[in-house]
Amino acid sequence: MGYWEIALLIALLIFTSSGLLVYYNNYRAAEKSLAIQLKRNESLGKEIEKQKVRLVELKSKAVIEAGEIEVIKSDGHYIELYLKYKDKPEVDRNTLKHILEVLPDYFIQIHKSYIINLKEIRVKYGEKIEMKNGQTLPISRTYKQAFNQTLEKIKYSI
Repeated sequence: MGYWEIALLIALLIFTSSGLLVYYNNYRAAEKSLAIQLKRNESLGKEIEKQKVRLVELKSKAVIEAGEIEVIKSDGHYIELYLKYKDKPEVDRNTLKHILEVLPDYFIQIHKSYIINLKEIRVKYGEKIEMKNGQTLPISRTYKQAFNQTLEKIKYSI
């Protein structure tokens, strides 16, 4: 094997190894970029889920931000949603059971006729609670234990 053949073989090896090195670096960069994008998409998906939970679409096609709801009262086949910045309640033909399924975790049923926003409680005394808007609502025996357990969880999570 002559000098030129050895030089050509070495040049070919260098060229091939540098090509492989470039390919490997590009592959690693693409892999890293993909991982970053997947992480962004995952966090974006979580943020979208949070946004979905915060908005409540009623059967009347009205869309209300869940945090604006203080109290939901059942009135026959209708529910009345008492909102923070509205004097009159929003009325919708719906059930408490259905609306409770679409509300975030900080809503709890305290009576067969009432669901409340836990963030809007001013004080609890005996079998009643007073909301920040001044409403006094009863807590029925049926829902009292679940309500008290929820209050304990909140107290220890703060």
